[in-house]
Amino acid sequence: MEEREIQIIRAQRQFLWDLLDAIDTASDIFKDDYEGLSRCVYGLQQRRHTISDSDGYTVTFKEILPPSTQTEGETG
Repeated sequence: MEEREIQIIRAQRQFLWDLLDAIDTASDIFKDDYEGLSRCVYGLQQRRHTISDSDGYTVTFKEILPPSTQTEGETG
């Protein structure tokens, strides 16, 4: 595997972890607001299409570096 491929895979793995972490954080923020949580999580989960596509059975990852999901000042 080429270094570039490894870099992409690592970045995609971090991108997906960051999405899961953001969903977990949203569950804390919207603890008493199910509708707010639902809207927030729907928006967050849509970001997975930045790096992948699925037909409902198979996931295909794009060979691109994902954008950072962190806000300014955050560190992984």
